[in-house]
Amino acid sequence: ECLDARGESFFSTNVQFSGRGACSVDVPLPTGPCGGYVARLHLAKSDYEHAFQVREFQPNPFEVTVHARPEYAAGDKVEIPVSARYYFGQALSRARVKWTMEMDESGFRPAGFDSFNFLRVSTSSHLAFSGQTRMTNSAGCVITPEMPSNNAAPGPRMASLLVETTDIDQQTVSSSAQCTCHS
Repeated sequence: ECLDARGESFFSTNVQFSGRGACSVDVPLPTGPCGGYVARLHLAKSDYEHAFQVREFQPNPFEVTVHARPEYAAGDKVEIPVSARYYFGQALSRARVKWTMEMDESGFRPAGFDSFNFLRVSTSSHLAFSGQTRMTNSAGCVITPEMPSNNAAPGPRMASLLVETTDIDQQTVSSSAQCTCHS
């Protein structure tokens, strides 16, 4: 049985369980109120409940695009362009951009050497750094993180970049990208 935000039942059915105790049910949501809903399972003499939220769908007010290359060679300056546009086409200007980059060492797998294993002696490391900037014009902005070198144990690092952009109406949209940075 399912109850809406007012506690009124809007769906009830008998469920068939598999031999391993699994079940699946499609529940059509009513056009009623948004808020906290409850799915209740009556099994023998016990009741089990699961709460969930029903909200109106609201699309993001604008789109953020992170243009990271898939790989950056050792010694390359990492420059990652970011652009943002409202859905009707106008570019965001003066929007605040906050970014966070996390990096982890990854395995060395050069193309053409799939049957080889390249092992590392060093312990893995995790790096995280962040910054902020502003969209300056229709071209957006460029994020240029200072990439620390790893002279003790050079090798590829997997980088994950999260970009949060806030427009002048204080609406925030995030976007992310991944890349490999060689050292």
